[in-house]
Amino acid sequence: MSEEKIDEQENFSEEEYSGEEEEFHTFEEEKTGDSNLSAAEKKRKYKELKESRKKHKPNYEEISKAKKLWEIARNTKVDEKERDEAMSELVSTIKGKLGDISLKRDASRIIQTCLKQGTPEQRLLIASELKGSYVSLSMNMYSKFIVTKVLNYCPSMRNDIVNEFRGQIVKLIKHKDASSVIDEIFQVYANASQKLTLIEEFFGSQFIILKKIDKSLTVEKLFENEPNKRDVIMKHMGTTLQSIVNKGSLQFALVHRVLHDFLLYATPSEAKDLIEMLKEIVLAELVHTKEGMFVALCVLAQSEAKQRKSIVKGLKQHLEKILLDEFGAIFVVGVFYLMDDTVLVSKAILLDYFHKLDDFIVNENARKIILYLLCGSSPKCFSPFVIQTLEKVSKFSKSKKDLKQKEKELLDFSKPYLFVN
Repeated sequence: MSEEKIDEQENFSEEEYSGEEEEFHTFEEEKTGDSNLSAAEKKRKYKELKESRKKHKPNYEEISKAKKLWEIARNTKVDEKERDEAMSELVSTIKGKLGDISLKRDASRIIQTCLKQGTPEQRLLIASELKGSYVSLSMNMYSKFIVTKVLNYCPSMRNDIVNEFRGQIVKLIKHKDASSVIDEIFQVYANASQKLTLIEEFFGSQFIILKKIDKSLTVEKLFENEPNKRDVIMKHMGTTLQSIVNKGSLQFALVHRVLHDFLLYATPSEAKDLIEMLKEIVLAELVHTKEGMFVALCVLAQSEAKQRKSIVKGLKQHLEKILLDEFGAIFVVGVFYLMDDTVLVSKAILLDYFHKLDDFIVNENARKIILYLLCGSSPKCFSPFVIQTLEKVSKFSKSKKDLKQKEKELLDFSKPYLFVN
């Protein structure tokens, strides 16, 4: 993750301040008791009341002191030595109280700055004190950024932090705050073994128990050796994924991977209910990952003609972004491969493509469209991965038109744009 992206996490939306505004109006209406007070006087009284309340809250003095030190420590205009001294005193001030203050907005930002600008020793001190609480921190709208900061700046703590989330992945990927932390762990910080462990939680408790007995067990091996367990695991995965789709957690790469694995093992009848749900969402949300692209093609393949038309038309506003993306471009190739209505595809996709051909032809991803138009799904033009992906989604396809005929119709439409005298 880039430092720019990490820095952005210290900013918070205006919604987080709505509570203060509401509290002020409540004070204005109920606490003043004097309608003759001016707006300025009411605001002054509100601030006095608010400050009085704060003084009675736990760790008030420490947080007040920390804020003053924080302003110095993060100010690049201040002398470096003075900033270092302020940071050292700041860490000493909040040490021992991190668990209590990390859920608060201002204190959370202070801790994030300490992790970003502190020494390795100071960072490790903070990370170690928070050990054992990372799951609860990830579920808070402010402290979830502390978790991602620790992951970024304290590499020696990553394994311990990832292990804290074990057994709770399915629940947390549906949580409005924790879901982004889980997905960042999956995409950025988890090693191959840990990624597999995260994915396997979606297979259900029965698989987890069997995996403890046989560490080398995979779902493929289980389905092959004990096919009687297949139905239970597939049913559990299908139900879990439907719940995740309902929660609106479809943008995450971890979810794309689990959807991909489910559809890879599922029969068309097992996948039917989930695919019906996925037809209602915008497939552009899926196509930016390898697994999401496969899922989107499976949905398109199983859709009826009317739904396919709606899906293809829905791509129009996202088309340029999709074509320039590695997996997005493969998805568009898959659309050509699966769609019988070549007239619709030509109007909805190829017209826009040829209008910006000069831009697309120099992009290695967008060029795949030209390759397909000229060569079809030939192994001479496409990698084994692309060919295998198209073959895998074919098992869901409801296409009735011959593939060679579709390729010919698309090329005939494209000739005036490709072969200019």
